[in-house]
Amino acid sequence: GLLWGFTGIFSFGQTAFFGIAGYAYGIFAINLAPVTGETVLAAALAVAIAVIVSLVVGYIMFFGRVSALYVAIFTMMLTLLGETIANRTSGVAVGQASLGGSNGMVGIPPLQVGIGSWSAELGGASFYYVVIALVVITYLVLRALLNSNFGYAMVATREDPLSTQMLGYDVRKIYLAVFV
Repeated sequence: GLLWGFTGIFSFGQTAFFGIAGYAYGIFAINLAPVTGETVLAAALAVAIAVIVSLVVGYIMFFGRVSALYVAIFTMMLTLLGETIANRTSGVAVGQASLGGSNGMVGIPPLQVGIGSWSAELGGASFYYVVIALVVITYLVLRALLNSNFGYAMVATREDPLSTQMLGYDVRKIYLAVFV
């Protein structure tokens, strides 16, 4: 909704970043959970890797002044490339984590919060309520963002990027921030 609806960036590539974060979480959780006893660090590292990859891809597209049509094509290519790479990882292991190719990863531990005897596994109903709480918090933060000056700049960029740039906004930075 932020990309297309409010900023006017048509992207097919957001699923690639979800996939990168998912595989990164699986790799980190399988390799770090026996050491740390929790998987919150794995989740944070996975999100960080997805942010870094989206920052690099977005920088290439928006600071390279790729047109809107080619942004859609570039992001679709990114998703297809990610699928092809994921399907060809059968027999590939990163530490203890076997990537599994087209079958996906197995043995990924559930999200655990805390350390040692003070840890709690989030599964079933508890995981559901944590996800619901995160969705509500995300909605409220995005509502506040859209009602801020940056939100108005996003809409102005969608409506007329040239006029927005003439008003002193760096449209490339707005596109990049929303894309990431």
